[in-house]
Amino acid sequence: MLAHAILGRGAFAGLEAWRAPLIAAAVALAAALAGRLLRVAALGFAAGGLGMLAGWVAEAGLSLHPRALPGRLPAVALVALAFAFLLERLGRARQAGFFLVVLLGAWWLGGAPQTRAAAWHEAADMVVAAAWIAASAWLLVQADLPALAASSLALWAALQAIGVGVWALLAIVPGAAALGAAAAPERPSVPPALGIGAAAAAAVIAAGRLPHAGLGPVDIACLAPLLTAWLAGRLVPRFRKLRGGAEAAGALLALALVALLAYSAAALAGLR
Repeated sequence: MLAHAILGRGAFAGLEAWRAPLIAAAVALAAALAGRLLRVAALGFAAGGLGMLAGWVAEAGLSLHPRALPGRLPAVALVALAFAFLLERLGRARQAGFFLVVLLGAWWLGGAPQTRAAAWHEAADMVVAAAWIAASAWLLVQADLPALAASSLALWAALQAIGVGVWALLAIVPGAAALGAAAAPERPSVPPALGIGAAAAAAVIAAGRLPHAGLGPVDIACLAPLLTAWLAGRLVPRFRKLRGGAEAAGALLALALVALLAYSAAALAGLR
């Protein structure tokens, strides 16, 4: 009550809108710190995936039979987290493991069809999901923390620029979880990398035109994290003099350029 009186209801309404990424960051940070304090390496290792799971559950709920597409994202977080633990044990079978995870994610986001006829009907959605998850895995699985966070923020900025607010908040959850997990001694990039791809794919399936053989603002906006990751990788060498800050500087510049491009394109197209 006192906080309401001091800050007013508007401040809390604003925080409520950011519930998912705030919870993702808080849970990831709590898991990372708990892993350090308790000396439980697995807890710190899982921090990013747990944060992503918590953020998406807070926004979309958790169900074995989700009716809406956002409700399918928490299961993706669980699979990504499990795969991060298995990755070290796969050895030479890593590529096959990634291929299996991409197919599983595409099937799930495509509606989890149970029959051949249903699979054919959802084929376009599954192809879109597979393409985005695979591209994100290829560009981001080996990425550093700044690049992961910048890619997630770029997806949020691009979707926000064209007015797709709900998907924008879901898109920022992997990046928020990655930032929260920064306190962990070992933080795998697999969960946020796959999460970014899944969030982008879900947005395209739900609001894009690509599954219907078209191309719309949402489809183009969802390329933002891929462009950001690609740009960051090429900009980092230009900041070598910053040494430890080169990755952050390259990622921030890539994010700024992609966000500027997204908002400029949206304005020119009359979407703002």
